Amino acid sequence: MDPKQILKDEATFKKFAKTVFDSFDINGNNSIDKKELQVALVKFAKESGTAIPDESIVTETMKELDKNSSNTLTIDEFESFVRGVLIQMTS
Repeated sequence: MDPKQILKDEATFKKFAKTVFDSFDINGNNSIDKKELQVALVKFAKESGTAIPDESIVTETMKELDKNSSNTLTIDEFESFVRGVLIQMTS
């Protein structure tokens, strides 16, 4: 699906983000921990042809996205990451 189309409609975006979130929530606990985030970041890097993130990038990304400082990402926190990736893909 075209990133612009996903971003255009909030319901479509939410559904897409939830699907991506669920695919990276390896243990099915409705949150993404640092290890699961690393898997997500590596996958996005490979798909976009960018550098594979090292440990410091994963740590910094987790800090940036983890608004409630729980050391895990909720779907709401993860959505901001997905939105950012989609916006980058359209520019």
